[in-house]
Amino acid sequence: MPPLDIIDLIEKLELPAESDEAVAVICAMDDAWIRWKDSQQKKPSKAKVAH
Repeated sequence: MPPLDIIDLIEKLELPAESDEAVAVICAMDDAWIRWKDSQQKKPSKAKVAH
């Protein structure tokens, strides 16, 4: 999420966070999600093999 979008969201939702704090938290969550998604793509498929 772009930092300016995060700041807009903070203002719209009236979150009790400073802009730099919220941007850091959202960016960390985004990074964690990207790492999780990448790890899921590397796992072997769980599809059943037809015999």
